[in-house]
Amino acid sequence: MDTIRQIRKTLRRISFLLRRGRMERELAEEMETHRAMMPPGNGSEFGSAVRLREESRDAWSWTWVEQFLQDLAYGVRALRHAPAFTLGALAILALGVGVNLAEFQIFDAMLFHRLNIRDVDSCVEFARISRQGRSPGFPSGAVEVYAAQSTSFAWLISEDTSFEMAIEGDPPQRTALVSPNYFGSLGVLPAWGRLLDSRDAQPGAPAVAVMAYPYWQTRWGADPHVVGRIVRINDKPVQIVGVLPYTFDGLWGRRTALWLPAAIRPSIVAGGVPLSQDFSRPSELLFGRLKPGVPRTAGEAELTSITRQLMRIQPRAFREDDRIQGEPVQATLTRGLTRSPAAFVFIAMVLLVLVSASANLGNMLLARGLARQREIAIRLAIGASRGRIVRQLMTENFLLATLGAAASVAFGAIAARLLMIWMGAPPDLRMRIVWSWRIVVAGLFLTFLAVLFFGLPSAFQTVKPERRKIRLRQSLVAIQVAVSCLLLIVSGILAQHGIKSAALEMAFDYRHMIVVDPRLYTGNLPAAIARQKLDALSTRMSGLPGVDGVTASVIPPLSGRVAMDSLPGLPHIYRNAVAASYFATMGLRIVRGRTFLPEERDAVIVSESAARAAWPNQDAPGKIWNYAGAKRTVVGVVKDSGANLLADPESIEAYIPIADAEVQSSALILHTRGDRPCWSE
Repeated sequence: MDTIRQIRKTLRRISFLLRRGRMERELAEEMETHRAMMPPGNGSEFGSAVRLREESRDAWSWTWVEQFLQDLAYGVRALRHAPAFTLGALAILALGVGVNLAEFQIFDAMLFHRLNIRDVDSCVEFARISRQGRSPGFPSGAVEVYAAQSTSFAWLISEDTSFEMAIEGDPPQRTALVSPNYFGSLGVLPAWGRLLDSRDAQPGAPAVAVMAYPYWQTRWGADPHVVGRIVRINDKPVQIVGVLPYTFDGLWGRRTALWLPAAIRPSIVAGGVPLSQDFSRPSELLFGRLKPGVPRTAGEAELTSITRQLMRIQPRAFREDDRIQGEPVQATLTRGLTRSPAAFVFIAMVLLVLVSASANLGNMLLARGLARQREIAIRLAIGASRGRIVRQLMTENFLLATLGAAASVAFGAIAARLLMIWMGAPPDLRMRIVWSWRIVVAGLFLTFLAVLFFGLPSAFQTVKPERRKIRLRQSLVAIQVAVSCLLLIVSGILAQHGIKSAALEMAFDYRHMIVVDPRLYTGNLPAAIARQKLDALSTRMSGLPGVDGVTASVIPPLSGRVAMDSLPGLPHIYRNAVAASYFATMGLRIVRGRTFLPEERDAVIVSESAARAAWPNQDAPGKIWNYAGAKRTVVGVVKDSGANLLADPESIEAYIPIADAEVQSSALILHTRGDRPCWSE
């Protein structure tokens, strides 16, 4: 019975709120009827009509709801009659909260929207772990064995984005080679056509490919007739069978133009061999999902056991102490960003902007309270409590916060898009800057937090003595000044770092360097023939007027491409595969040891900073270094080039000879005399 009575009481209160005007009129009519029914001369015994109406409202409704609605209506009128203050406060909130929301949207696009796949939390990326560090790449032959022999996984898939291929005569585009069950396992659905599946990996199956959505838009104008069309990739005919959704760009997060089945790699990549026999190129990324009830440690142990068996057959493909370790895919994608000092500096700076703006808002609210001193004094004099006035002021503040949240969300969305355009972000990343409930919740949370922390003290001080108000104003001003000074100091440090970076001197004469890409990867040439063509082209260009040196390199300096390795106790190592003439042509002096000898393969030349980091107070030449998949002898120490210092002040460098598998990717670097010459050929 008590429960039924409580339900009826609640329904009656709700009904009163919904029909408040009608209930008030009925109450007034009933009171007049009772007053008229009283004997003449006894009307005063009826009591105060105002008090009776208040008691009736307490019985029929929730008093706090009534008061909140009254405060809300009063707050709307107060803000409407102070447009300058309202617009100023909204501008402060839009700026202070908006920059944080713009940052949040960029991080949201980079971290939360990257993986639009099925069961993302259970998808694991595997890597080889040893004393020399973490290596995410696996040879194709090992991936084939893992998929055939493992029993702990619902599926294993692979992705190789280390290839760049020429498409229809355009400049080379990044291309991904994936296992046949790749898209089906991840639950990715096509935006147009179909995706790759097991039939595309069957012997004799026609060569097919899937386009990435941004590439389909920018290069092909989102033409739906592209599906079914034959295009030439590395001068081989390939049929386009589908287009990926714009929300998917792979598990590794690299911008990719085309996706092909890994099975066709031998026929489309120069020097390709059957996948099951290829243990020379550890470039495939391995992902999997464990079967229900199987712990990750069991899957890692199984893959490590298979790796031990492969070591006996292919010892050069692995390191002696290799073990397999898994990590959630989402964590691997966000690791670099969440551990970046630059990201933390950026987050701290925009939060300081919010603190400064909030302190400014608190000062404005306190000044507005001083301007309303007469109104507040009258309300106190007629019996209003200080708590009631504080509640009224905070209702106005939270109404202002709601409007500020809307302005902040709009400003943040515009600022995020403009910032992405200014930074030259890829189209697929810009497309992820979309409205979401997380953005709205973040905007509401930040604005209400700012109003609560800086508006509540102002509301309390508004109803207190003048001296306390002055102290609060001084404190708010001090916060603004301190935060502004801190922002100026950090900005000055960053500007000074930028000036030093711009004035950084390279150890080579980059002003007179010309990079020529012979595009040998488009001809599907064997490694020996590709090396002959590269040498012939180098000899021919050496005879051009104005050229005093030609060399070859897989990664030309300052090209934006890098290959990094990690070894325990050392900073990031920037690796490059170069010809023996590289150092003389680039003007990088070998301070100890020598350059590479003809046909020398298991050698390495390290920079001075690398030698100091790896062998302090020792002579580096002659040391044995287990590096880049082989035991290599350090044959020389070269002067630091400085090419990577702009991106990584602690960078160290190592150079290895160009392997057969990398000849097709090599570029020629020409050193010219004086201004860039004009050639007629």
